[in-house]
Amino acid sequence: MNYPVIASRAACWTTRQSRRFGRLKALSEVAGVDRDVCVTSAATVRFAHLAMTRGKSYWRLVSLLTCAVIGDWHYRIKGYFKSVQDQVSQPIFPRFFKMKFLTLPHPVLAATLSLCSAAFAFSAEAMPDVEFDFDGSAALNFHEMSHETRGTALVRDIIFSPTGKPVKAYLVSPVKSVGLNAAILYVHWLGEPSTSNRTEFLNEAVSLANRGVISLLVDTMWADPTWYKERVPEDDRDSSIRQVIQLRRAMDLLLAQPNIDTKRIAFVGHDFGAMYGILAGALDRRAKTYVFMACTPHFYDWFLFARQPQDIPAYQQQIAPLDPINFASRLAPASVYFQFANNDQYVSSTQAAALYAAVGPRKQMTTYDTGHELQTPEADFDRLTWLARELALKK
Repeated sequence: MNYPVIASRAACWTTRQSRRFGRLKALSEVAGVDRDVCVTSAATVRFAHLAMTRGKSYWRLVSLLTCAVIGDWHYRIKGYFKSVQDQVSQPIFPRFFKMKFLTLPHPVLAATLSLCSAAFAFSAEAMPDVEFDFDGSAALNFHEMSHETRGTALVRDIIFSPTGKPVKAYLVSPVKSVGLNAAILYVHWLGEPSTSNRTEFLNEAVSLANRGVISLLVDTMWADPTWYKERVPEDDRDSSIRQVIQLRRAMDLLLAQPNIDTKRIAFVGHDFGAMYGILAGALDRRAKTYVFMACTPHFYDWFLFARQPQDIPAYQQQIAPLDPINFASRLAPASVYFQFANNDQYVSSTQAAALYAAVGPRKQMTTYDTGHELQTPEADFDRLTWLARELALKK
């Protein structure tokens, strides 16, 4: 039997039934999702792949149904519905989809929806074939240069070596830590020279230390004021891969700190910091939630502003596999919060919508009447509110 074909037909049937009741459109509008609703976690997909490619036909089907039900329904019902149930005033799915917790009303429906989920998982685009390998056991050569106390926060000026070259960072933690702490990795933007470095979110990290958060704020390659104008476009691919590895190693350093609750990890990035954060998050998958500010789906949207490569089509072909939009869907099941500006000369509303649509179902987006810098009290308040909720921070 051709199970992928059966699964695809089941997916089509489910979609037709949803449209009959006028709920699919409502779901897409409210949550900004379509096929991503049915994409399972990476572990479930791997399990399903093994089930489809090994063993006898009967056990293939049984294994596929089992992994889809256990791996997918548990997350969808307990995670997805919880995230959107307060945003709609009517049931999202048709009447015959009604369920309570993990109790499925009809075995045929369960099998159909499980196959539907697996079909979408198999048809989802794979991440580009880009080499991001690194030695996770290599020493980070962490050194503390100095430290100071700001209220209830201890700010440590540090240097570490994620890929050989030393990187400056701030490590901010509560002066007196009680119990386990949440953790946030902050990555800055490329904008005003005074904040195009690890200092951009320093005040925010200091304020969150009082709420039980340990934060790591790192410098990036664009912290160098000459980087953008003097970089060689043909080297952008290699330098981008190196930057992604540095962010993953920064996460290693952050989570190596004592008293970290590994279930309460966040990533906050602005501009390039958000774009590279999408790549790092899709590969790393340790963060529970992400905040991405004023970012665009494609690197060549910004890389071509300054120095031009000798062969633009060849350059675009080289850099395109690294585009954030290719990795965005792999952030699930983590929640994602986008912050965009209505008056952003670098990110259009179309670009923002495309990136928002690319991520999984647990997401939210807010726009502000400001520019690309997003330096408004409203944006700061909304970001802190999101982090407090998703990381269960103390008040």
